[in-house]
Amino acid sequence: MKAFRVLFKLALIIVSLPVMLIMLVGYLICSAERDANTFCDQIAPGADIIHIIQQFEKQTGIEKESGDKVSARHYGFPDEGYGDHSHTFLFPAMMFDRAYCRVSLRENGKVKSKTAYFQAD
Repeated sequence: MKAFRVLFKLALIIVSLPVMLIMLVGYLICSAERDANTFCDQIAPGADIIHIIQQFEKQTGIEKESGDKVSARHYGFPDEGYGDHSHTFLFPAMMFDRAYCRVSLRENGKVKSKTAYFQAD
């Protein structure tokens, strides 16, 4: 009877570890999606992109100094090599999975449109 209990506990541990890993990955993905959607929802049409970037940097704790390379979590116009009049904000999930908030701008730097999406790799 004691051997049965030991085998049962061992089987329970073996089964529960992958289940916990799957739950962790799911949580990280949902959190990234939620964060991107929340951030995008807070952006009002016509808002100034400078204030949005400052808010994002404050939330993430990553500040880009003047003249620095693009941030790993935010990139966009006028940084070289990126689309004209748009900014993309990244919210990492697990490994290479990320949620994004992409903001399109008018010529004057005000928000024209925004969209949140998730990309799994």
